[in-house]
Amino acid sequence: KQHEPGSKGWLDAFYARKNHQESVDAFKLYENGLSARAKLWGTSANSIEYREGMVKDLSAFQDHYHQKITALTDRQSFLHDKIKRGKSVYKTNQQLIKLETELAQFKIDYFSVMNDDESHYRYKGHTSDDTKELEF
Repeated sequence: KQHEPGSKGWLDAFYARKNHQESVDAFKLYENGLSARAKLWGTSANSIEYREGMVKDLSAFQDHYHQKITALTDRQSFLHDKIKRGKSVYKTNQQLIKLETELAQFKIDYFSVMNDDESHYRYKGHTSDDTKELEF
């Protein structure tokens, strides 16, 4: 449709084309960024977000594990030192037994810390049991 230059329709079409071109340029910039990050990781642009998400989650899990296990082992060494010094040995032994049962029950459950609904887990195939039965 032809519009008179400077008319409202002409300006609307002009700004629509300008906005479209800006969004195309932004998408190309995003794709170039993905491609550059993928080259750094030695992977494809399709799986870079997955890889980065998994690394981020693994780092967060290691931090969580380190905080929890360090608190338990520090407490254990404190109680052992207290027993060696001979201070309230019976009570300290009871605390140590309780602590050792906590250490034995300490579970390394990755998905208790992570959110498996995040986008980078879409490749992992969290399939329901009903779907698995249909696949056989």
